[in-house]
Amino acid sequence: MVIDAHPANDDAPISPPNAAANDPSPSSYSDEADWIAYTGRAGEPARATAIYRLRLNATAPDTLLASPIDARPADKARGDEILRGHWRFDTSTVDTPDNRAPWDLSGEQHFPSRHFADRIHRFGWLRDLLAIGPDGAARARALT
Repeated sequence: MVIDAHPANDDAPISPPNAAANDPSPSSYSDEADWIAYTGRAGEPARATAIYRLRLNATAPDTLLASPIDARPADKARGDEILRGHWRFDTSTVDTPDNRAPWDLSGEQHFPSRHFADRIHRFGWLRDLLAIGPDGAARARALT
């Protein structure tokens, strides 16, 4: 097989030999009507498509078949501190009165740093509260 390194027309676009098979556009499908039936027409609301209707009309599961295992260990000592109202992330701390959340102290005290605010809003401290037991779980429910 000989390949011509200098085609006659240098301005012509070069395309792979089977360009239609690699093209994901609707016109490359053998049955464009099926494509439109499942994905909808351009400009049509997404909730009008068959795929969207299948998602909404499916039955909801009764139970979970599995639950993820949290690979990060809980810290009971930190959970005890939070239960007592002492919130510590890195070197920043906030002490809250009984049964108050650190975000409820708007007029009295602000978060000491962006890092502290970020850690509060990630809710990673919930696992520490839950590690304590029923008291921690009740406090976690009250805070969230």
